[in-house]
Amino acid sequence: MLKAFKKRYSNKKEQEKYVKTWKNSNLSQQEFCAKYNIKYHTFRTWVSRYNKRFKEQNLEQNTKTILIKNKGRIIEIPYSKESLEIILNSK
Repeated sequence: MLKAFKKRYSNKKEQEKYVKTWKNSNLSQQEFCAKYNIKYHTFRTWVSRYNKRFKEQNLEQNTKTILIKNKGRIIEIPYSKESLEIILNSK
């Protein structure tokens, strides 16, 4: 479990941990920031940097990414084949 954010600066690994935790939560960015005491604009910068690094890594690996958003939660699915079949089962 992440603790409330207290440092003014943190390293990239810590920032990435917060971004991944947010992506797997059902919270909006503003709700997440309030919960962990992070300035909203600071967190948006972290998310932007994370997305940029993630995109660059996929380009290096010649993969594509599908983003699926469901109930405020974003799931990133990288793939490298020409086609991808996704079967969604709602129960």
